[in-house]
Amino acid sequence: MAPALLPDNRRTQRILASREGRPAFWLLRGTERIALHDLSLEGFALPETLGYRHGMRMPFIIAFDGVAEQVRGEAEVANVIGGTDGRTGFRIHAMDAADRRRLHEWLAGHVLACAAVPISGEDAAALVAGPSIV
Repeated sequence: MAPALLPDNRRTQRILASREGRPAFWLLRGTERIALHDLSLEGFALPETLGYRHGMRMPFIIAFDGVAEQVRGEAEVANVIGGTDGRTGFRIHAMDAADRRRLHEWLAGHVLACAAVPISGEDAAALVAGPSIV
């Protein structure tokens, strides 16, 4: 029997990882760039078709379009949802403080750039660190 799969239940807001319909954040896996579906300070989601299994741990590297730096850490598969638009959700287990700050800055800048209404940089940073509304 397969293990019961629980949602990754992120406490911080999930941010869609695209801008104007194009991917903005990528998981780097060897020579591949895999578009993220969403990203938060606690985790990220990828297309389900990549073959990750519940409970798998892996080091990760995330890139943001137009930025030379990368974010690194370790994540665990928290859930796998199959189907036509399936997703694999990862929970971040380890990331150093500098990478966490960089990820927060990236996400706040991304929210600011994608906002449909005028918001401040402080509002964007608070949204990224704030509670999930999803």
